[in-house]
Amino acid sequence: MDDIERLARTFWIHTGDPHTTQCVDRPDLFCRMSDSSPGDNEVVRFWCEPKAVDALMAEVSALFQGTDCIFCVFPQLHGPAVDDALSRHGFQPTGVFEGRVARIEDIAPRAISGVGVRMVTCIKDLKDLYSIRTESAGRTFRYTDTELSEILQGCTGENPPCRRFLAFDLVTGQPMAQGSMVICRDLGLAMLFGGGTAEEHRTKGAYTALLNARIEYARDAQLDEVGIFAKRDTASPILERRGFRSCGTMVEWTRNDGPK
Repeated sequence: MDDIERLARTFWIHTGDPHTTQCVDRPDLFCRMSDSSPGDNEVVRFWCEPKAVDALMAEVSALFQGTDCIFCVFPQLHGPAVDDALSRHGFQPTGVFEGRVARIEDIAPRAISGVGVRMVTCIKDLKDLYSIRTESAGRTFRYTDTELSEILQGCTGENPPCRRFLAFDLVTGQPMAQGSMVICRDLGLAMLFGGGTAEEHRTKGAYTALLNARIEYARDAQLDEVGIFAKRDTASPILERRGFRSCGTMVEWTRNDGPK
């Protein structure tokens, strides 16, 4: 299995917070739908024979009728038939992410002053994380306290499948940035995801501090490699300088069909 397939499969395994949303979960399709948290409206896994693409795409289109939706495509794995079907159903490519993987033992930490990082272990931290994620991603993530408690259970305790982190100003204590990671021991890979920095704290080292903390966690968990789908024009060049090799791409296609 090559790097892009390993990274894609780790992405597919990470199903976010399905208890907060409606889900379709089958071998050929995994998607999330939420009226209260539209940032969760996303097709994560779409996998079928070329002859079945049109029928499956029609199902997806109907599921997300009247809502905004993001569809994650792996060009090296999906092929052009999926792109063609997306275009016919009103989706447009809106972002390119480079898949990057690195051996953990080859990544040296970089010192950052003035920024601390802690794992998310309480509801307040989780609220701060989603507030920053909503701002930086341009997608609304909105959960009740009950939903947040359920999400917290999935990223705390002993050996959870996911960990979440907050970077904060060591002087003021103000949250600066957030990021998460999913652990896939079967593939020996930790995948970083969902990262973002509040606008007023950009260029202060919070991204690097979060990267350091998550790599260190993966190292302590005795994983071999860490991977990420990084925004082509922002995070990807930073990761290249840290030794992450390029292995392919993920393209986000978006259809804005929700209330204006």
